[in-house]
Amino acid sequence: MSLVILEYAIATKTYEITRLLAACNQNVTKNSYKKAIILLIIFKTDLTKSLK
Repeated sequence: MSLVILEYAIATKTYEITRLLAACNQNVTKNSYKKAIILLIIFKTDLTKSLK
């Protein structure tokens, strides 16, 4: 799971997600991963809107 977030961050060169990954690694719980996925979905939709 964390590798996917890291790869996405590298691909988009967005370091907010790497910060998010670091936060998840410090507190590895199911909730933190759920939050990370939700934030990724929100970020991805914001990114696609800004590209249009």
